Amino acid sequence: MTLLRETVVKVATAVSGSSLGLTKNEKDRTDKVVVHSMPHPSPEDPRVHSTITGEDESGKEVFRKHVAYDPSKEAWLTVGWIQP
Repeated sequence: MTLLRETVVKVATAVSGSSLGLTKNEKDRTDKVVVHSMPHPSPEDPRVHSTITGEDESGKEVFRKHVAYDPSKEAWLTVGWIQP
């Protein structure tokens, strides 16, 4: 599986499940999910992750999350990144 395909699968799995802590309201308002980065660590979050946003029909951001490359290290968070 390519890195791109693996990232898409990980993001889709995280968004459809409960690991990101999305509320019902956030899920209901989300029209599309945008992957802003391929898996990488950052100073704010040293776990290998991809940054995603959910957007409504008009393109307004509903949520911004990190999807951990290693699901066992998933910790849902919002803007103002936290460590697990």
